[in-house]
Amino acid sequence: MRFDSYLLEIILTPVYFCLALLLLTLVFHAFYVWFGNIKKVDMVFLKQVDYFWLLAAVVGLISLSNDLNEEVSQAYINNAEGPKTQGAYSLFRRHLETALPVCIPRFRGEFSPSNFEEINEDSKMLCNASRRVYKKMPDSISEPYPIIEALGFNDSEFLFDVKGEANQSYIKETMWFAERYREQQARYEKFRLAARHSNGYDFIKILLGPGLLAFALAVRITKVTVEVKLAKENKRFK
Repeated sequence: MRFDSYLLEIILTPVYFCLALLLLTLVFHAFYVWFGNIKKVDMVFLKQVDYFWLLAAVVGLISLSNDLNEEVSQAYINNAEGPKTQGAYSLFRRHLETALPVCIPRFRGEFSPSNFEEINEDSKMLCNASRRVYKKMPDSISEPYPIIEALGFNDSEFLFDVKGEANQSYIKETMWFAERYREQQARYEKFRLAARHSNGYDFIKILLGPGLLAFALAVRITKVTVEVKLAKENKRFK
């Protein structure tokens, strides 16, 4: 097998679908064409068969689309959205750990602004907030990735007026990193809800997806064969 799912293996291997279609078509032809009495076929029933195979085809296509949605979503989680969510969290936590430039010691100099003490106090406050949140947040996260508030971060700890351009820039950067994680976590959650959660129902999904679609096409092919044979019989007796 190329894939870890029988469902995905069958969906993405056309030869399996063709074999199922061929087998069902031969079975239906054996019952209704080769060994059946075509002359006894009710023409009204023959027309009503169109409703049946069309309904089966629609259900099969919808089921097949849903199966692909689950499988592709799971693949995105494993190969893209999961690692990207972990990466967004690691970058955010690293930002809080370094806390540049608010945790760099400052000393008044000749060209320091007049409100240097206020700026320095705000820097210390931001530094303490960053270190406090950093310690609350876990070293790493795993699936299912929680929202950022559940990890120990809250916007209110950084949303206050501060003096100094560097302090203001640090708050903007912190909010930017937090928002990137929120967006990525929300994207991950959408894929997680749509993803395949269990292989236990693969057999049923195969029957309702590619199996039902092959069944519908086999019924339609058999119906056409019956109609052709009836047309030939009618033409011969005219």
